[in-house]
Amino acid sequence: MELMFVPLSIAIIGVLVWTVWRLAKIQRQLNAYTDYVNQLQDKATEEVLSQEFLNQMRNRAQLELTNTVKSMDKQLQQSLGKSHQQLLNNVEQQAAQIINGELEKYQQTIAEARNSAANVSQETEKQLEESQKDIQEKAQAAIQEEKKQLSQRLDDKLGDIISHYLLEALGEHVDLGSQKDYIISGLESRKEEIKRDINDAF
Repeated sequence: MELMFVPLSIAIIGVLVWTVWRLAKIQRQLNAYTDYVNQLQDKATEEVLSQEFLNQMRNRAQLELTNTVKSMDKQLQQSLGKSHQQLLNNVEQQAAQIINGELEKYQQTIAEARNSAANVSQETEKQLEESQKDIQEKAQAAIQEEKKQLSQRLDDKLGDIISHYLLEALGEHVDLGSQKDYIISGLESRKEEIKRDINDAF
C-alpha cells in the first residue's frame, strides 16, 4: 500500500525543490549587488567612499532582498495550487538551470570583485567587505526564516496536501471510506521523517 503513495511524496518534495530554486534567486540578487559594486570601484580608486554612500548601497541591497523574499513567498503560495505534473515540469527545468552554472557563476563574480577591490584603498576595501558581509548575513537569515515558515506550513497543511493528491490520483468519485483515515494516519506517523528528508534537501 505504501508504494501507491510514492508519487505523493515526490510531489511534496517537488514543491520544496521548487522553493529551493526560488531561494536561489536571492543569490542572484547578491550577484547583481556585486556587479553594482564593481561599477563603482573605478570611482572608488580616486576617492574614499563616504559612509552615506555605503549606507545607500546597503539600503538598496536590503530593499531588493526584501522584495525578492516577498515575491518568492507569493509565487510559492500560487504554486501549491498547481497540478502534480506542472510542479514536476517546473522543478525539472529550473533545477537544471541552477545546477548547470549558478554556483560557478557566483564564485566567479566574487573572485572578480575581490581582484578589483585590490586597487581600492585599504579602508575602502574594508568597508566594502563589511557591507557585503552584512548583506550576505541578512540574505542567509531570510533564507533560514523562509525555510522555517515553509516547514511550519507543511506541518500545518500536510493532511490537506495528502487529501488533495489522493483525490487527484484516485479520482473524485472513489470512496476511500475508512481507508482514508488509515492512509492519512500512516502518513502523519511519518511526518517527522518526511520533514527531515525535506530539510536535508536544503
